[in-house]
Amino acid sequence: MNDAVKKSARGTVELGKGRIFVRFPYDKERFAAVKKTKGARFNKEDKRWELPVSSALSLLTSPLFCPDTIS
Repeated sequence: MNDAVKKSARGTVELGKGRIFVRFPYDKERFAAVKKTKGARFNKEDKRWELPVSSALSLLTSPLFCPDTIS
């Protein structure tokens, strides 16, 4: 597996050139958080969210995506 791809039961995160690609099972709260993230867009063909690295890091390390994170 590519080192830039991390999979778990909660979803998949893949690093791209200047972007992070995210797939996850539908969850109302996660969907809303990703949708309002600056620069986020949904790629219908690949069925994944594409986010700029600058916006994605704080979102993906939040308790919503990483519940083991200490707030």
